[in-house]
Amino acid sequence: MIEHVRVGGVDLWLATSGRDLPLVIQRDAPTARPVNEDIDARWAALCALNPKLFDGPISAVRAFDPDSMCLSWAPSSYKMLAVQDEVDTNTWQLSVTALLVACNTQRVLIGKRSDRVHTYPSLWEFGPSGGVDP
Repeated sequence: MIEHVRVGGVDLWLATSGRDLPLVIQRDAPTARPVNEDIDARWAALCALNPKLFDGPISAVRAFDPDSMCLSWAPSSYKMLAVQDEVDTNTWQLSVTALLVACNTQRVLIGKRSDRVHTYPSLWEFGPSGGVDP
């Protein structure tokens, strides 16, 4: 069973059963990068705040249908994701998170995010997690 919740503006689909869930993942054609001066200006401002930022390929979610368990994605770039908060690029990263529970205990593995990351700095998260390369 899939349960949908929205937490802090993030849509989550949680597998609430212990069985394997069939997931259909389909690749869409890459969308043309929008020509927008605001994207470049916002990216330059972010890089000025954090010189360690760099652009690179990501897998961007285009659609997800929890009823059919079909997810479509297309190649995009981190730059398009990073500016999404202020410039609409319709870019949402396909990410994966697992919850590790130690045997016979009530302990889970969590990590604190760096204060230098763009999204959710200095907050706690479950580990391991990360984006999915194209």
